[in-house]
Amino acid sequence: MKSLTFIISILLLHLAGNSQTKELKTSDFLWLMGTWQNTETGDYEHWVVDTINGKISGSAFSLSGSDTTFKEQMLIRKTADHYFFLADVPQNQQPVSFEIVATTENSFRSENTKHDFPTFISYSLVSEVNLVAEIGNQYRSMRFEFVRIEEKIKCEE
Repeated sequence: MKSLTFIISILLLHLAGNSQTKELKTSDFLWLMGTWQNTETGDYEHWVVDTINGKISGSAFSLSGSDTTFKEQMLIRKTADHYFFLADVPQNQQPVSFEIVATTENSFRSENTKHDFPTFISYSLVSEVNLVAEIGNQYRSMRFEFVRIEEKIKCEE
């Protein structure tokens, strides 16, 4: 059933085309908020949605004992009439920007066709406790499944 829900979400994103279908607000991303653990690697993503200041930020990190190792900083921000997903990873000199081109109530797809890999990043809330992220290009893609965790992990930014 989880796979069917994910496939339906991806189809809806695809059918939405290459433009945002409604005026987005920061609160449209509340479903992303929280701490998520990758079911395969054990890594984490922590998302904060600040509707008062219009800020959506995320961190991808690993824990080794009490040490935190950051892998990626993420930001969703509005510029003019569009929202962008920005990924800041150590191997790139500057953050890479992906325009959010499609949304549903609990998902979004962002694209940057000029970037080598990935050219798209998508997130989908499959259930209240399951999140799927996918990155890829026209040749390959990678899927990451997350589960919402109850305990709060302190993530120093």
